[in-house]
Amino acid sequence: MAEKKVSVRLVAENGRQVRAELEGVGDAGARGFKRMSREVDHAGVMLRRLAGIAAGAISIRQVAQYADTWTDLRSRVDLATGSQERGVAVMDRLAQMARRTYSSLEQTTESWLANSTALRELGMSTQGSLDFTEALNDAMVVSGARAERAASVQNALSKAMALGKLSGDNLNTVIQSGGRVAELLAKELGTTVSGLRQMGQQGKITGDVIRTALVGNLELLREEADSMPATIGDAFTLIGNAALTLVGT
Repeated sequence: MAEKKVSVRLVAENGRQVRAELEGVGDAGARGFKRMSREVDHAGVMLRRLAGIAAGAISIRQVAQYADTWTDLRSRVDLATGSQERGVAVMDRLAQMARRTYSSLEQTTESWLANSTALRELGMSTQGSLDFTEALNDAMVVSGARAERAASVQNALSKAMALGKLSGDNLNTVIQSGGRVAELLAKELGTTVSGLRQMGQQGKITGDVIRTALVGNLELLREEADSMPATIGDAFTLIGNAALTLVGT
């Protein structure tokens, strides 16, 4: 996939500009931003007002919060990987997948951290655990799950991985809000989405099943996620990611 630079420039009413350079979004991301640009053309007044708010909202306190968040994430990733050098490589991969899926970098990193130990105990390498996180991110995009909804599914799966099985309230969350994740689990087990409840009661939705259902369909999920349109909200998410990375590095 060819790498491209996509610029998002929001012009505030007082003449100031908020600009985020988003590297490596790729062809699919570039197509998404073209679609998003058409939406912006139809919502120019609203966007200018939002940009005015954004331009004045980045305070010293917020910069400090970005710095604290980055320091916390980096230190925990370094600890999980065993070295600063490996931590840098992991953060780079997480940043890339967050950009490509228009997802929060903080939430993406938290998802990887929450599952890394359980996946390592299942015999997965760091690369494998990153593939798991990317597949989960892609599935959330395809399901239209954002923010709190995506976080609830990721948290439910993290708890399930730690327990070794998906059942009870965690399974209910995945069925109700997980969309594509629930479909892939059902396919892996040869049942329907509604049939997952019985499988959960029988303890058949194990950590290995969850891993296989997601990682085994990574390429398919990438294609599906790349076909999803980008929105103005996605642009603001990428701007936040860019600010977090800029302050942190």
